[in-house]
Amino acid sequence: MTRARQAGLTLIEVMIAIAIMALMMALAWTTIRNTQEARSSVEDYEQRNHEIRAAMARVVNDFESAYLSKNEDMTQAHPRTMMIIKPEEPIPSVRFSTLNHRVLWADAKESEQTVIEYLPYTNKETGKLDWVRREQRRESNQPPELEPSEYDLLLSDVVGI
Repeated sequence: MTRARQAGLTLIEVMIAIAIMALMMALAWTTIRNTQEARSSVEDYEQRNHEIRAAMARVVNDFESAYLSKNEDMTQAHPRTMMIIKPEEPIPSVRFSTLNHRVLWADAKESEQTVIEYLPYTNKETGKLDWVRREQRRESNQPPELEPSEYDLLLSDVVGI
């Protein structure tokens, strides 16, 4: 009698094949997950760098147009042209006059002169320190707190400048 050849796989062979395939899938999944985490980390880093570059470009643009004038009454308590720096930690406060204002409306009776201030601000929602730009478009000899201003967030969650 001749014996017929085996026409399939044994249970042990199938289990070994499934175990090898599961191991390869686990390795592939780990690699994909690590790659996604690395990509997310790099994207966050690049986004933060972009925010910092944009903020610094804004600061440089404002400081390039900064000016001081002796053509005003210097006896005023709050002069219209100034460069006031308060070296606070971790973010210094800087207030200065500049010729960087863009008039947005025709016949708006606005000059190019404006007062810019960079100051720290503690975000009440997150409790983190932000860096804010304050623009006062109509200069007067009033205290700056009484003047209407526009605030822009330059950077959030700042450790120091």
